[in-house]
Amino acid sequence: MEKIQNRNIAAVCCAILAAVFYAINVPCSKLLLLHIPPVFMAGLLYIGAGLGVGLMYVFQFKHEKREERLSRADLPYTFGMIALDIAAPIFLMTGIKSESSSAASLLGNFEIAATTIIAFLLFKEKVTPRLCAFAQGDLPANCPYSKFFLLKMTRCQNKT
Repeated sequence: MEKIQNRNIAAVCCAILAAVFYAINVPCSKLLLLHIPPVFMAGLLYIGAGLGVGLMYVFQFKHEKREERLSRADLPYTFGMIALDIAAPIFLMTGIKSESSSAASLLGNFEIAATTIIAFLLFKEKVTPRLCAFAQGDLPANCPYSKFFLLKMTRCQNKT
């Protein structure tokens, strides 16, 4: 029981740490972009993320079940994810450099709503009413399709 409680505490600490890093990303990037080009900064972010995930993988590989590993059928999705993961930080850093910090931060928060809509439409993921309500708070009022997507997601979730 104590081992489970320690794992829960570690998970909460990791979540808080991730939130702190996410929160300081835009202001710190804005300062660094005064001296570093956006594509180079995006590369540094990508290298840092790769090293972090690589370290996590090294420690989790032994505990991973064989059926949880990627298969050949996952390769197209994996390559698509890699391409998007390369493009996203470049666009983010370019946006942070050209916009105010507050505008870039708001666009970063919109990522949650956009990810929810993409997961629902492209990958047929279930969207819980709680996530739908959260995403609705992130969607801009002037987005013409926001009400349609949220209404459709809510109806689909209520049917299942």
